[in-house]
Amino acid sequence: MSRIIDVAEKQNKDSISKPRNGLGTFVYPDGRIYVGEFKGGEFHGQGTFTFSDGGKYVGELKGNNRWKGTQYDKYGGVKAIFSDGIRFVHFLFDEDGNPTAVYSD
Repeated sequence: MSRIIDVAEKQNKDSISKPRNGLGTFVYPDGRIYVGEFKGGEFHGQGTFTFSDGGKYVGELKGNNRWKGTQYDKYGGVKAIFSDGIRFVHFLFDEDGNPTAVYSD
């Protein structure tokens, strides 16, 4: 069973059965965690989704989908970049070492 917990109430509240609007934390039984904004019961807005393997997605979500942000592996390496919901996995790097999306898979 998944649950949503208010960030401010995380330490002293049991699970809340229904996602809602605003900021919150959603915890899956397998250890995945979303911390961020909700809209209409969906992940929507800025947030961080931590996967059970330790990887993370950081950025904007729309309607539960990764929209504009970066997915990292558990070591912090860039695994994918999302722009307007499109997943880019092949990169070039600029002179400052920042990844630049080249094309999607």
